[in-house]
Amino acid sequence: MKKSIFFSILAILLLGLAYFFWFNFEKGFVLIGWDIGIPLQPQTNVKYLSMWVDNNNGTIIMSSLHFLILLYSFLSKFSLSLTTIQFIHVYTIHVVGALSIFYLAHVLLSKHPQKILISLLAGITYLFSPAFLNMYFAYTSIGFVPLALALFIDGMSRKRTYLFALAIGLVMSLAGLPDPHPRPPFLILTPIFLYAALEAYVTKKVKRILSYLFLVLLFIFLLNAWFFLGFISNAILDSRVISIAKEVPFTFGVNNKFGEEGTALIMRMVRLFHDNLPLTAARLQFFVSNWIMILANYSRPLLAFSALLFLKNKEKKIAQNMLFLVILALTFLFLAKSVNPPFGSLYRFALEYIPIFRVFRHSSYFILGTAIAYSILVPFTVVEIVKYFGTYKRLAVCAGIVLLILSLVNSYPILLRYQAYLQPDPAKPAELGMKIPPDYYRLAGYIDSQPEDSKTISLPLDPGYEILKEDPWYFGIPMLPWIMRTPIINQRVRDFSGSFSLPIIIENELIEGNETSVFLLNISNIRYIIVKNNATNIDKLKANTNISKHYRLVKTFGNYLMYENPSYLPHVYVPDRIVITDSVPEQIAGVINTNNLRDKEAIYFTLQNTKQKIDMLESLKREMVKLPAITYKKMSQTKYLVTVRNASSDFPLIFSETFHYGWKLYLRRSLLPDTYHVEANSFANSWIVKPSELCRQQGDCSLNPDQSYNFELSLEYFPQEMSNAGYLMSIVTIIITSLYFIYEKLRKI
Repeated sequence: MKKSIFFSILAILLLGLAYFFWFNFEKGFVLIGWDIGIPLQPQTNVKYLSMWVDNNNGTIIMSSLHFLILLYSFLSKFSLSLTTIQFIHVYTIHVVGALSIFYLAHVLLSKHPQKILISLLAGITYLFSPAFLNMYFAYTSIGFVPLALALFIDGMSRKRTYLFALAIGLVMSLAGLPDPHPRPPFLILTPIFLYAALEAYVTKKVKRILSYLFLVLLFIFLLNAWFFLGFISNAILDSRVISIAKEVPFTFGVNNKFGEEGTALIMRMVRLFHDNLPLTAARLQFFVSNWIMILANYSRPLLAFSALLFLKNKEKKIAQNMLFLVILALTFLFLAKSVNPPFGSLYRFALEYIPIFRVFRHSSYFILGTAIAYSILVPFTVVEIVKYFGTYKRLAVCAGIVLLILSLVNSYPILLRYQAYLQPDPAKPAELGMKIPPDYYRLAGYIDSQPEDSKTISLPLDPGYEILKEDPWYFGIPMLPWIMRTPIINQRVRDFSGSFSLPIIIENELIEGNETSVFLLNISNIRYIIVKNNATNIDKLKANTNISKHYRLVKTFGNYLMYENPSYLPHVYVPDRIVITDSVPEQIAGVINTNNLRDKEAIYFTLQNTKQKIDMLESLKREMVKLPAITYKKMSQTKYLVTVRNASSDFPLIFSETFHYGWKLYLRRSLLPDTYHVEANSFANSWIVKPSELCRQQGDCSLNPDQSYNFELSLEYFPQEMSNAGYLMSIVTIIITSLYFIYEKLRKI
């Protein structure tokens, strides 16, 4: 390695320590960001070690948080505090991003005489990009999108293209952690496709480029099969995922006026080219009221696009690559502007008719591509300007000083926690760093210590975020799910879609003190009720008075009161009686009262099940005479073993998790048909089990003297199996590729 490259990398690693100023180590503050789960108690956060998480009886979502949790747990073994571990996490992502930009610039400017200098300045510019200093939660794509692009471009001129394809596939996996989503693949592949298209147009080597692109896509699929197979199977087996994916962009953020509400407020064309993230009005006052900040912010696009002025006498490949960065910046600016002028109608058309656009809840993620382009174009332009007016000896010093000033002015309000920027009225401690309420840890510790397999509900339900008005004041992602090991229902699921949400009905029945809440809690497997007295949107006197009518107060943890529902039903059970109703699920409270449901009964709504299934349920009502004894063992979040004893007649089996056709019931490895899979209690999975038919066909049962059967059922989530198969594919791909590489090496000896 050349000394210049070594010292450039060292400089980026040291400058990355600037993120140290985000963290209040003395008070033990941690940063809590949006749209990502930070393990607040990694040693006990094992519930996320499975791939799939039940999202509050609403939808089943994919998670790879287990990777982050394992990392946090490993680091905590060295007696590191959560604050320190978070710093390592944030530092790593941002520094990897800066080093990736250094690599990308070095590849794009491989024939430029000042490539090392420009690459170093590009890495530093990216490290202090105003867009990413807002992303205090370390969005992983910051680090891995530029790395994938650099590997793709570098691999074009190398012999062993398969090694670069393998590396890109691995980078894609890392970019999706810990929040697997179609966003990272889209963000990675869009620049790659743009570069491939430009390269094919300029060089006319279409066949070679297409074959390389196919190889890259093949490795991306094979090394991310755990995500693609699981995600696709989950979506196919649940129509709600598709309908919600179509609706969410319109109900969340896509109509935000990026130009009008963001940091770009000067004029329409200037707004178009700015690469900062959208900010609320209160937080951008410092930027729009200070002319130094205005000039510093808009110097980025002006300098970036001025690179076009210096391409006339440049080597052909350098000119082509700089033109690519301009195209990349403009493409992602168009996407970031979303439905806003001047090209908003085109984006809205794409949103309506091109499904891939629906995976983005809002468009600010696209600013990543622009930031990548600007981070290289700006240093390139500055170096060329200094070269034009000065001598080479002064080049490094002058260019460095210019970019250092721009970076500091752009970033210091965020980096140094400038109050006018980070503390509008009211303040947002989640973004400044805060101390997790010790009472939350005590509460979670008590519930997690209970051996029963049950759920907890917290009131008020969070509308996607948690708001506490005092001790501490807080506005941010809900904290309890990332502290507790046991499942907690804490969000108003209907806020994320137009679908029915049982938690909202439960919340209303509890706060109103209605006796129907007991049955609703029972069928939902809810044992504990947490009332947050310091939440903003709850009448704590009314809530606690009415809840105490039917439930016993068992513990108090500061502002948090815990009530117990001792009659909750097991996670897996057989009801004593079933009720079939034509009512809509929203009327479940009325159905409970009308049918005097109190104990171990179940409700089946005709609107949620086909006529064939309802007919089978009607027949089942007449055949339910002697019910079997049921026990179960929870193997993981996605697998349960159910032991059935003394089953002499058909019976319904209920599993109190979000209904999804991905849940499969097996006798040994023989699958029960989906025609027997019905929806119960407005949300839960249920199966019509026919012992005689099952045991006659499969023979994996033991016959009792009274002609009843004993057998064991396996309850598994099928997309998890697909994800596991994907992991196997990925591992085999890595092994085969590595062996082939070794074989090539040995053959040349």
